[in-house]
Order: sequence, then C-alpha cells, then structure tokens
Amino acid sequence: MMTYDVIIIGAGFARLTLAYQLKKKNGDLHIAVVHDSSFPLDDISGKVGESFNEVAAIYFDQMLGLKDFMKARHPRKMGMRFFRINESFY
Repeated sequence: MMTYDVIIIGAGFARLTLAYQLKKKNGDLHIAVVHDSSFPLDDISGKVGESFNEVAAIYFDQMLGLKDFMKARHPRKMGMRFFRINESFY
C-alpha cells in the first residue's frame, strides 16, 4: 500500500502550484493529488483565471521561480506586474 506525506484534493492551478512548491522545498515528500477528472486535461485548464493579480505574481515569481513560464504561457492580465519585495517579507 502506498503512503503519502501530503494529500491534495483537487488539481486546479492553485493546488498544483501548492504541490510544486512543496516538492521544490522538500523533494523527498510523497504527494498525492486527487482529482475527479482524468489527465491530461484540455489546454485551457492550466490557464490562470481572473483572480491572478500582483500578489499572485510575487508568489509565482519569487516563491516558485515561474516568472518566465508565466510570461510565455499565460495571457497577460491588466495590472499583472512582477514586483521585487524585501526578502524579509518571507
């Protein structure tokens, strides 16, 4: 029987980035992502929704290192800017 350190329910963009962040921080974690659809999902499923804003841009850039990926693969939203903040914030 397989055991997991973390179980994430749902495979939307926020939950997948959570799994990515956890694995990035600790590559030895065993993470299960439980979702009610089969993979691969259609191309639009990975797109960022309207809730993506400056705070999310900081998260994607500085916490996940995905700034170039986001710029290349996702439509730019009005007001989506990448800010550099003080490292002591974290």
